[in-house]
Amino acid sequence: MLQRSDDRLEMKWNSLGFLEPALTGLGDIDPDVVKYCPFNKTPDPEIETEDELSGIFLKDAPEFDNKLGRYFKNYIGYSNEFRESSSSGGLATSILNGLLIDGIVSGIFVVTEVDGSYGYQMMVDVEDITTISKTRYIPVTLVELFEKINEFEGAVAVTGVACFIKAIRIRKYYDPTLISKIPFLIGIICGGWKSRFFTDFLSVKTGIEAGYSHQDYRIKEGSLSAYNYSYGAFDKSDGEFKTIKMKELGDRWGTGLFKSPACDFCSDVMNELCDISWGDAWIAGYKEDNKGHSIAIVRTQKAMALIASLIAEGDLKLEDMTVEKMIESQSSSFYHRQDTLAFRVLPRKLFLIPSPPVRNRLKSNISPRFSLVQICRLVTRKSSLYYWKSTSGPEGYSEKMKLFLKLLFFTTKIYHKLRRFGL
Repeated sequence: MLQRSDDRLEMKWNSLGFLEPALTGLGDIDPDVVKYCPFNKTPDPEIETEDELSGIFLKDAPEFDNKLGRYFKNYIGYSNEFRESSSSGGLATSILNGLLIDGIVSGIFVVTEVDGSYGYQMMVDVEDITTISKTRYIPVTLVELFEKINEFEGAVAVTGVACFIKAIRIRKYYDPTLISKIPFLIGIICGGWKSRFFTDFLSVKTGIEAGYSHQDYRIKEGSLSAYNYSYGAFDKSDGEFKTIKMKELGDRWGTGLFKSPACDFCSDVMNELCDISWGDAWIAGYKEDNKGHSIAIVRTQKAMALIASLIAEGDLKLEDMTVEKMIESQSSSFYHRQDTLAFRVLPRKLFLIPSPPVRNRLKSNISPRFSLVQICRLVTRKSSLYYWKSTSGPEGYSEKMKLFLKLLFFTTKIYHKLRRFGL
């Protein structure tokens, strides 16, 4: 494998609460390292964007949609076995379970509990599968996958958000031995990569003043709808598990709070490069069910075969889903991450600042009114990271963020009203 620079870099927390590579002091960075980055500003033309990579790895998929990417079929539903213990419908847990039971892979590289927090680990025991069936909104790293995969006997499946899946596809392009070593990729539909500060913020809001551990980001709330979930964590000072309803904290996603700057250049809403994409079904008629539903985009023949097997065995209860409904399930994400992408790239072009390549088919112009909303959102996102690290206590943070959030709310409300009247 291409690992010549692994001993020169290590992942460390930066000042904004994200993991990033840092020199170990053993020498200069190998310039080849950059080409593995999913946000590389100067990629080789053959793998410039997701479109080129999907043409290499998903060329057998018979269907294509501008927003969904290449695929075989779309589904919505849940797992009869894992629905109750999962964040949404338990679909991903069922797939991982099936991969191990059927012997398609010998291990699953997945985010699970590590010393009271979370990180990637290799799972090989089917009995442990329920320990991975929850959403985690804290930065993690793939570094151990590429360091240890050659030591692992057998094939490995990996779960990840779109930028992680893209990084693996890029590594496969440069090192074809990984194609058989990592034969299956399960893609998580991501709403944005959150800083560690996001978990700090949530924990403080539960009343935890010291350290926290074993945080749970998606606690289902009895008979309430899928939207009404809670966050909880153990308070290290008294051992109590403390919770707070997420709806009490306002909009934590549409505002871009605590989100990575790299997300501003990601246009892959539906995780287009994996074998199967899954996410929450935020669609009328399904989101009201607190037990949860999952959507799935099946992109390879081997994923189709696995899904068919799980349906036949009675584990998965799925129904076909139209392209329009799939897009509706992530409409806000498409609106922000694709429709406004060209606007975010434009200032960098004007000032000759390099940025990752943007797919031409996703470039579009937006109105001056919507441009103002985007500027407010950008400033709010940057401010949320800066003020959390520089302000002591949640009260001071909330006070300093109040103006930015009000301005974003006001400009967004005005924009939607004018749009409703065709202005």
